[in-house]
Amino acid sequence: MFLNFILGEELREYSGVDITHIRTRQEDLQHHLPEPLPAIPEWEKGRTKCWERWVRNWMGLRDSPGRSGQMMVIAKEMAYGDRKDPSNPFQWEKVVLNLPGDPNRDPKLPWVYKLRADGLIAAEAFIYVDDCRVVAATRIQAWWAARRLASTLSNLGLQDAARKRTTPSEQPGPWAGSVAHTKGGVFLLVTPEKWEKTKSVVNELGEMLLLSADGLMDRKRLEQIRGFLVYVSRTYPWMPPYLKGLHLTIDNWRPGRDAEGFKLKAGVLRERPHIAWEWKAEEFVDLSPEEFAERTGMVGGPEKVRPVSRLARDVAALQDLLAGENPSLVRVRSKSEVSLYLMGDASGKGFGTAWWNDQKMDWESGFYGFWHQQQSSNYRESDNLVRALERMNADGLLADKEVFIFTENSTFEGTFYKGHSKSEKLCDIILRLRLVQQQSGCVLHVIHVAGTRMKEAGIDGLSRGDLLEGMLKPGTSPWTFLPLSQDADERSSGKVSKWVHSWWGATRDTAWCDVLLRLITPMDWFQLSSVWGPRLWIPPPSGYGDGLGGVQ
Repeated sequence: MFLNFILGEELREYSGVDITHIRTRQEDLQHHLPEPLPAIPEWEKGRTKCWERWVRNWMGLRDSPGRSGQMMVIAKEMAYGDRKDPSNPFQWEKVVLNLPGDPNRDPKLPWVYKLRADGLIAAEAFIYVDDCRVVAATRIQAWWAARRLASTLSNLGLQDAARKRTTPSEQPGPWAGSVAHTKGGVFLLVTPEKWEKTKSVVNELGEMLLLSADGLMDRKRLEQIRGFLVYVSRTYPWMPPYLKGLHLTIDNWRPGRDAEGFKLKAGVLRERPHIAWEWKAEEFVDLSPEEFAERTGMVGGPEKVRPVSRLARDVAALQDLLAGENPSLVRVRSKSEVSLYLMGDASGKGFGTAWWNDQKMDWESGFYGFWHQQQSSNYRESDNLVRALERMNADGLLADKEVFIFTENSTFEGTFYKGHSKSEKLCDIILRLRLVQQQSGCVLHVIHVAGTRMKEAGIDGLSRGDLLEGMLKPGTSPWTFLPLSQDADERSSGKVSKWVHSWWGATRDTAWCDVLLRLITPMDWFQLSSVWGPRLWIPPPSGYGDGLGGVQ
């Protein structure tokens, strides 16, 4: 891929290739004596140097991946062409926001998508390094879009291997480490062979922990297992949190680590100056293998390492999550037309949860027993939400749906996405939540909201037995308290943009740098190359990921 793109002009004068090994050597000429000397190749005549200028991106040059990727995106944008041309397979007429919080939202459709004039979702091209895949609403549109993309790239000098092209399908083969299916829903999974290998290497980790005579584990083998599991985790978002113990075990031999393998804080390191650690650019820098070998006499690190205590818990969690015979399906988009929303809180001795969809709302309130009252507030609030989801799953309410959990507990949200907390009980709760997600096939989102919003919504009062506050009040819409589909300017009745323009300047004569500030709308998200000048972004909270992710 790198060789397809030209090196930056300022770097070309420092870039060359040694051609000594392909030039005609003197001994080669003498070998033919007394026979007539062979003719010197035309390209060698008059050359006095043994190197040539190199003008393409280098393999191994630090910024080659970034610059090559940038050029691929520009080539992709050129292939997209004029969005208003009716003959263009990548045509589109408008951008639709289908965000949580919108009463008219359809969970079966993407959160943000481009719509064609004929009412179909526009075709898109996805690039993984130098490999492209096209998606479209119909088979014929997929063919035309793939043809246009391939012809444009070929015209730009980027090779297209036509032999690798396959018939458009709703169940294509593996690509970029995953298998994506769009028949009966949108799913991600791995091949059965990769699923079995994943289970095998996780079981191998468990055996290494149990059967090690000296309590140590082979570091090289752990690195091999980690590389494979990281590759699989591209498909399964619930896997990376449970690889942390493996990461810590592999690197716990390095200086500046505590008993659990975590890096020591800067203050601790200053108190222990004998530790070979550096503090540069406000971040920790590990010793290089050469530095480590020089200081310890070991080349490339030790052969064996001692496992951290977390590794056994992580392996047990992965074994539970990988228990199925067939590859686990990760639902990317809901199959149901109805989403579920859950909000809960635990205050003092009481707890309360409320869930709702487009048709109805249900709630639960009660008091904890003695054992729960003795637990931390983090545990009680987390357990309250997960128990509610487990009951809903048992009743069949979560199957193939998109589920949103709102909590004021940032520890619960952080543990869900990171998968780890110093509290083993909280880790167990998160594992229960992941198992519910896997068993029900739901699309799960955990969203942190402010405590003040929780009070306004009436959930804080629900945990105390008050049933007439916030969204529990008859005739009140829950989205009044959770405006996820509204941007900051809309929620403030225009005060945000007014404040920005007050210091930027509202006219060309008063504007900063004499350039007016343009408010970016969803229509601009996918055609930023045509938007000149400084831009003001105010997307809705639930549109950040899809909006910024779709920027060319």
